[in-house]
Amino acid sequence: MKKAYIIGSLTQSSLIKKVAMDLPIKYSVRYVYSQPDKDFQDLVKECYDNIEWADIIYVIKKKDGTIGNGVTYELEYAKRLKKQIVLIDTKDIHL
Repeated sequence: MKKAYIIGSLTQSSLIKKVAMDLPIKYSVRYVYSQPDKDFQDLVKECYDNIEWADIIYVIKKKDGTIGNGVTYELEYAKRLKKQIVLIDTKDIHL
């Protein structure tokens, strides 16, 4: 079973969850979501752990086609680990 991790700006939580729910059953899926009870440092560690865990990283771009600063760091880390990366434009996500 392939392991997928979906990242994007937290302002796009509904889109991130939509992509997670729409992946085929052959995927074990994790995704970013708001966790206001956790410290920022713990959230960063969790994100990096999920990147290490995953085989494929899906990156949801912002509506203007850009990627936020935090997601840029995560994406660079995934690249260094030679993870498969798929960029998704928000216009390609059907709610």
